[in-house]
Amino acid sequence: MITVSEAALKKLKELLAEHGGVGISVSVFSSGCSGVDYSLAYEPEEDPKRAKVEIDGLKFFYDPSFESLMDGLSIELVENSFGHGFVATNKNYTGCQNCTCNCHR
Repeated sequence: MITVSEAALKKLKELLAEHGGVGISVSVFSSGCSGVDYSLAYEPEEDPKRAKVEIDGLKFFYDPSFESLMDGLSIELVENSFGHGFVATNKNYTGCQNCTCNCHR
């Protein structure tokens, strides 16, 4: 399922406390030959139509149709002199290596 580094969990909890909401929304931007792009946002309120997983007290919400794309998702915090950001990767879905596959959505 979804794994989140300790540093990312801590920062996401801090940001959620600052900005409000009930958890973090994980969306799939696109998928295809280059893999999957994920987006993180604040989830303003619980929607019973969305799937939910709780990790160390932090709730993550996503569209249930993307369940397979959540399996293997890893969220890490990256900090440098420019600030901070989150990197979401999925070891189970790297896309294909052949652009003739017609796998883009």
